[in-house]
Amino acid sequence: MKPFDVSNKDYISNKYYLDFSTFKHIIKHLSYQDLPLIFHQWLSEGIPIIFSEYPLLYEQIRYYLADNLNIHPKEITLIGSARTGFSLSTNKFGKPFDINSDLDFTIISEYLFNKCMIVFEKWKNDYCSNIVYPLNKNQKYYWDHNIKELPGTIKRGFLDTNKIPNLYPDISQINNRLWVLKKKLELTLREFTVKKISIRIYKNWGYFTEQFLLNLSKVQKYIVYYDN
Repeated sequence: MKPFDVSNKDYISNKYYLDFSTFKHIIKHLSYQDLPLIFHQWLSEGIPIIFSEYPLLYEQIRYYLADNLNIHPKEITLIGSARTGFSLSTNKFGKPFDINSDLDFTIISEYLFNKCMIVFEKWKNDYCSNIVYPLNKNQKYYWDHNIKELPGTIKRGFLDTNKIPNLYPDISQINNRLWVLKKKLELTLREFTVKKISIRIYKNWGYFTEQFLLNLSKVQKYIVYYDN
C-alpha cells in the first residue's frame, strides 16, 4: 500500500481563499491530472469569496433558487470571479470582481437539464413552424444564433437558460427567479450590485468537471505562455 503522493505538491496553498498571484503560482505547476484538485478545492465548492462575510446568505440564495425547481440546494454552486475574487477568462484574466461583474450560478441536475432540453426542442420546433417568432431583427439574430449553438452545448452536457426565450413556463420560472434574486440582494446588501445573474445547468458532475477542466487548462496554457 502506497501513501498519498503529496511530496511534489508543496506549492499547493493551505489558504481557504487564493489571491491572484498564489493562484497563478499553483496552477502553473499542476499537471492536467492534478487540475481537479484546484477545481474541487477552490473553484466549485465552499463559500464564494463575495459571501465570505455572509455565509448564511449564500445558503439562503441556494435554497431560494432550489425552491419550486424540485432540486436540492446542494446541486447549486457559484463559479467565476464572484467565487474567486478575480476572473479566470483569458480575455480578462485576473480582473477583480466589481459592480460590472456577473453572478454565474451552476446547477448540476439531470432532472432539470432534461426538462430544459425538452423546452429547447419545443422552442426550436415552434420557431421553425412559425408558431413563435422574434419581435425584431436583434431578437431574431440571437434566436438564430442560440438555436444553432445550443445543440452543441447540450451534447456536451450543459445549457444556459438565458439562451431560451421566456415563452415557456419552465424557462420563465428560472429566469424570473434570477431577476427577483438580483433585486432581493440589492435590498439586503445596499453595497451589492452586479451586472446580471445567470444560470448554466449541467446534466451531471462529470460534464461539469469536464467543461471546467477544459477551461482551466486553457488558463494554465495562458499563464505559462505569458509568464515566460
